[in-house]
Amino acid sequence: MSTIQDLRDVLREHADSVSDDTLPSLADNARRQAVGIRRRRMAGAVAAAAAVTALAGLAILNVDSLDGSRGEVPPSGDKTVHVPVDESFAGRTLIDSRSTNGADELTLTLDTEVPTEWNVSCWGLGPGYTLHVEIDEGTFPGERPCRDERPADPEVTYQLDSRYPTGEHTIRAWITGGAMSVTDLESAVLVISVYELPDPVATVAGIDVFDEQFFFEKIYSLDKYDESNPGDRTLKSSYRQLTDESVAIQILATGSGDNPVKLYIDGLYQGELTIPDNYIWGTRTLGPHTVELRISGAVPADARLGVAWRPFTRKAP
Repeated sequence: MSTIQDLRDVLREHADSVSDDTLPSLADNARRQAVGIRRRRMAGAVAAAAAVTALAGLAILNVDSLDGSRGEVPPSGDKTVHVPVDESFAGRTLIDSRSTNGADELTLTLDTEVPTEWNVSCWGLGPGYTLHVEIDEGTFPGERPCRDERPADPEVTYQLDSRYPTGEHTIRAWITGGAMSVTDLESAVLVISVYELPDPVATVAGIDVFDEQFFFEKIYSLDKYDESNPGDRTLKSSYRQLTDESVAIQILATGSGDNPVKLYIDGLYQGELTIPDNYIWGTRTLGPHTVELRISGAVPADARLGVAWRPFTRKAP
């Protein structure tokens, strides 16, 4: 899985109160040791407003103390429906999708020979209901709220890039919370879509990086990146944004262990990441900007850090 990271968690919950300077950033869906894009809360000054998308080895987003068991809903026949999804976006091409209306669980299995991105969305329920996701029988579990309306971005994303084996994979999504009655579930929609990933344009800190990344209904294209040497404790990267359009910051970290990585943007502490990780950490506008990553504690000999800068390219179709 890959990280970019995936940038979309607490963001949605706090979007109305977050300024451009604190926008978080891949899903990830969510990929914290895991497989794709994950979002999770970060410690630090922007903990309440920061959202991250893990795209790279990821897991998905944070797992709370909610019960991950299925709701006790009596079976009521096939709930499969057709929900339109994008045929392509940001260089990705749709392979297959599956969706249900009125069911509390959805599973999709695919056997592919190419790197893939798996996206999961849930809506129609709102507060009190939680979407749970796992890939390949319990691997990289994650959870997100099930929205009342269809979200702009997938709730969870797994990126299985070139570091991960191709072949058969299965993703399972299910809903818990509320009374979980058949009546409650009548409006519930679950969607899983699988895309072929484009060829990477670079490998940064050992992670595939793609030309375009989708975030909050916008496309951000790779312009510059910096990476550390194996075993380096710190990495500094600077970028000058010459227009009023935003530039997204992708943070990458790989290596053995799970050491915390402190993140500073323009000299201000933002929070901690954990090796391995791949995130898109918010956006910045006009002016020079600097990112510093600093590994705490013992530094693994294979640890690598990376920063990729992605200026806004266009609105997503």
